[in-house]
Amino acid sequence: MIAKKLPRDSEKVAILRFLHEARSDPGRAHIIPMVDSFETDSHLWLVMPCLSPIMFTIAFPDSSRNQILNMLWGLIRGLAFLHKNLVAHRDVKPDNLVIDNNRDLKSIDFDIAVRLTSEDQELEGDYGTEGWKAPEMMRHDRDLMVSPIRCDRWVCGHVILRLLEQTGKDDVLLMQVAEELKSADPMKRPSLPKVLERKENRLLSTKADRTHQIPFNDSMELKGKRRKGAALQHPLDGLSTRVNIAPVPGFWTSVQ
Repeated sequence: MIAKKLPRDSEKVAILRFLHEARSDPGRAHIIPMVDSFETDSHLWLVMPCLSPIMFTIAFPDSSRNQILNMLWGLIRGLAFLHKNLVAHRDVKPDNLVIDNNRDLKSIDFDIAVRLTSEDQELEGDYGTEGWKAPEMMRHDRDLMVSPIRCDRWVCGHVILRLLEQTGKDDVLLMQVAEELKSADPMKRPSLPKVLERKENRLLSTKADRTHQIPFNDSMELKGKRRKGAALQHPLDGLSTRVNIAPVPGFWTSVQ
């Protein structure tokens, strides 16, 4: 466990307590849990588990492609959970991502996170880390107003593409989602809950396709004890048609 010192006026503890109440949402598992908190005369203290940084984890070659992809989908699930609860992280970057013993990703560091009234609410001010900011944050206008949730989406896509490149892994759906999230137009960036719905629908579609693909092998018999390659006779006209039945190739296809 680690204890982090916070200013007494920090909103971080209140936000984590608020998120902790939504335990039924599976996305909650991808947010760092708050074990405890306490106050002193001058500071708040937040007690959290001590986990491994994602950059330390992916640096080892024993991380498989599926493990890396699961970590990156964990980033999307965690941020989708925040956004559904109208919380914007505002400092998404690899340094704020950690991995637990099951190699599940969790977002940390809610120092500048904020609660909103809607996903389109815009706030004034410059925040985040250089190199991990949405393009609209780079205008440096004095009266800059941006949507923190839409900025989170852009950075999420940026992080995914950078980590895929760094690990040498790829995934068609994940890369497509990341490119969409990095749209220069904030209004064209898809919501992360919708992204997860798309992924789930794709999985369901793939499972349905598999259900209708029944592989045959040499031990299977057709109706009437006719084996593979046997002639099938029409019962009325006596005409025969030869049907070759072969195993279905690639029955177990990977889900992109």
